[in-house]
Amino acid sequence: MTTTGSRSVGRPTAAPLGRLLASELRLTVPRLRTGVTLGLVALVPLMVAIGLASLDGERSSVLWTLLISTSEFAAFTLAVPVVLVAADAFAAERAHRTLDALALAPVGLGRMLVCKTAGIAAVAALGAATVTAVALVAGLLALELGPFTFGATLGRELVIWVWMTGQLIGLGMLLLPLSAASTRPAGVTAAGLVVAMASSMTVFLPEHVTPLLPAGNWSSAVTGLSQVPVDWSQLGWTTLRAGVYAVLGAGATVWLLSRRDA
Repeated sequence: MTTTGSRSVGRPTAAPLGRLLASELRLTVPRLRTGVTLGLVALVPLMVAIGLASLDGERSSVLWTLLISTSEFAAFTLAVPVVLVAADAFAAERAHRTLDALALAPVGLGRMLVCKTAGIAAVAALGAATVTAVALVAGLLALELGPFTFGATLGRELVIWVWMTGQLIGLGMLLLPLSAASTRPAGVTAAGLVVAMASSMTVFLPEHVTPLLPAGNWSSAVTGLSQVPVDWSQLGWTTLRAGVYAVLGAGATVWLLSRRDA
């Protein structure tokens, strides 16, 4: 508080969170790179629908277009936009020497983490929505509706969208500590893509390692939605895993940024 004559004038001691979030999202979402990677993500369900249209069987349906498009083999493509945003979150700020300015400004570590998390969450939601929407439209155009009504199919696809968003956020938050400790976004990007690639090759990895990977057990998780009644066990486990990764990533990021030599 400062005093001018007999009047007290309040001055903000922290930057407005809403303004910070809007600025972060403007820098993250409308980028050409984000649009290009989301376009690549959209190709996956499109190719899956075309492939299923040439086959006969119970899996040639709208829902299975999305189930296959969100399995482990698609993890690499789905992860690319999120990995790029997470890598840039702090490493790019350090490379451009803007992180120190943020630290000196009335932002605070908590608000900084919220803003970076919002950028990751926005791109994760967009990526998951892209896959879901293209799978639904392409499936309806090329395939039969399948064993479920349109309402039931749409409900299951919305569940997968929410679930997939959480999985991608968990992956992005897991990379935030690397970004906070690095000055090279390319190195963080490479590490994230290696993790995503390993996750898409779960069939070649030991069974006790697969559940720990960010994209492990995705196939069994989404396949549970094609069953009657729905098997929620793997959906619940993978959601819990993503939540643990997000919490650990956030804690490690704050610790790294709060160190004197960070």
